[in-house]
Amino acid sequence: MSANKVRGEKVVSIGGTDFVLVPSFKRLAKVEAAIGMSIVQFISEARENMPARAGLVELAGIVQLLAREPKLEAEKIGEKVVTEGAVKVLLEIVKVISIALTGEDADDEDGDAEGKPAPEEDTSDD
Repeated sequence: MSANKVRGEKVVSIGGTDFVLVPSFKRLAKVEAAIGMSIVQFISEARENMPARAGLVELAGIVQLLAREPKLEAEKIGEKVVTEGAVKVLLEIVKVISIALTGEDADDEDGDAEGKPAPEEDTSDD
């Protein structure tokens, strides 16, 4: 399973399973509808009150909505979140959401998926 770095996809290992998470506005809209608040508000509340707000149900649901593959039931993902740790999973989700919102991947060492425009080609007839 591989991620498309140019599109900002990220492989995240949760409880021994690799998930390809897709940072798209369409998927973020689905997440916001599922959790009943903006993603920014969710992250803010999760940072202030980690165990209560960023519960396993929410984290599993977010992973399920952001994942291109593998497709697993939220309950199975929840079990993997328990194995991995909610804080670690939340941090990976924040990275994917950041890519969707900014177009930049802070973990991208190659710099080829930073959302920066390619240099313009010289099309003059000189």
